[in-house]
Amino acid sequence: MPQSQPQPLPHPDIDRPATFTVAHPSPRNVADPSPSSEEHREQLATKWWTAEEFRSKGILCREGKYTESETECIRGVISEYMERHNMSEGDLLFGANRQLGFWAHITRALPQRRVGSVFGYVRRIYQPLKSGGKWSIEDDATLAQVVEMYGRDWDKVSEALERPKKECLNRFQKCIEHKDTRRKGKWTAEEESRLTEIVKSLGWVGSSSLPPRIPWTEVARLMDHKRTATQCRNKWYDYMVPAMLNDGKTRRWSVADTFILVHNLQNRVVRS
Repeated sequence: MPQSQPQPLPHPDIDRPATFTVAHPSPRNVADPSPSSEEHREQLATKWWTAEEFRSKGILCREGKYTESETECIRGVISEYMERHNMSEGDLLFGANRQLGFWAHITRALPQRRVGSVFGYVRRIYQPLKSGGKWSIEDDATLAQVVEMYGRDWDKVSEALERPKKECLNRFQKCIEHKDTRRKGKWTAEEESRLTEIVKSLGWVGSSSLPPRIPWTEVARLMDHKRTATQCRNKWYDYMVPAMLNDGKTRRWSVADTFILVHNLQNRVVRS
């Protein structure tokens, strides 16, 4: 009886498929949205919407800390893409022209992640300038001088201070800009009334539907910068909304309650 011939082993360079590994998140940490079609997954990869906008359209997406497997997948996709398209890391991730095709490509490898989230995370972990640590009084003075020199060109400000531009922007807005008029501590009744008036004028409709995305920077401006955007947002969701919706009565859980709960969890960096 003739013996079968042994099959040749695959050549590691010739027979290896040019694919990347998809990062599969742990089922314990991710709510499975069970999308009805590929359309949902494609929208996550190509639509630069916020998580709230996706949820309002019935598409759930994963938020929160990226896993080690996701980060490993990201690095693999980036390395492969740079080699295939003969691009440098800087041009691909930080170039003037946003590589939309690449960001959709990498997001497709990360189930249930949205492209905007992937974009922000990748640019953070590949940021060439690391955090400069705690800001000193001298650092604040230098930042103020540099902003006066370059205006709001945060690329130049970042280069001058050798700190990430988002770090420079946040520090300037929170600790330097309008610091002479900014208030801390307990809110007055007049401030609460003004905050309510502003937020309602920007589209808040109570618990009848998913609350709109409030532009808190604009709210702070309309508050004459006496409170920061973060102060306004926290005051609204933590104190004003519960007081308005409850009105001293027991009521059923609403969509707005869910929105407030998610906000508070994200604000306190509580993850599943």
